[in-house]
Amino acid sequence: MVAVSYIGWGLPLLLIPVSFLTYRMKNKKKKRYLVYIFILFVAFIFNLTGISFKVDFLDSTLYLVVSFIICEFCWSITRIKNRPLVTLFVICGVILFGAAYKDWLVGGPQKNNSLRATTIKDRYIIRENVYTVKERNTFTAKGMTKTIALYRDITKHPFETRIGEYVLPEGYFKAQIRYHWTRTPRGVKLNLIGDSDTLWSLGDGL
Repeated sequence: MVAVSYIGWGLPLLLIPVSFLTYRMKNKKKKRYLVYIFILFVAFIFNLTGISFKVDFLDSTLYLVVSFIICEFCWSITRIKNRPLVTLFVICGVILFGAAYKDWLVGGPQKNNSLRATTIKDRYIIRENVYTVKERNTFTAKGMTKTIALYRDITKHPFETRIGEYVLPEGYFKAQIRYHWTRTPRGVKLNLIGDSDTLWSLGDGL
């Protein structure tokens, strides 16, 4: 399990060198790029509509694949003959890459292995609509954070739609959050209650 944790944590670090190797490959480059464009289009639609996979592993895989494709496209910058400009672009690319995976890298293999998965905390059913509340703990440079997200299942498909999410403020990481559901003309409203205070509300149309 320890080896698996380190391998999973180290995957983002392999994106840059592996993408350079595939960038240098000339075989079936056009077909490969067509596949890349299709994957980027699907990822764009997912992000635009809030659709995600119900299985965390598939979401993480899609994110890694998109990052890999972007890395490979960025290697095209090396064709520029202006060496100082290329160096500047590479440095900026590494900085942006580090910013995108900062929390993952800072957390280390052990913390990310135990924290990256989401936990289903509650469900609410209205006829054919199934609403799910998920909590995700994340280790960041500033400490532990907890994100609570509300999803609506897309029935008979391995997808769900993210309705909204809320990051708990500092001091509430270990707090016991209660969920209060109410029906609305548009669907549901979910109140996040900590102690006696309503911290936030999520729901259809909010």
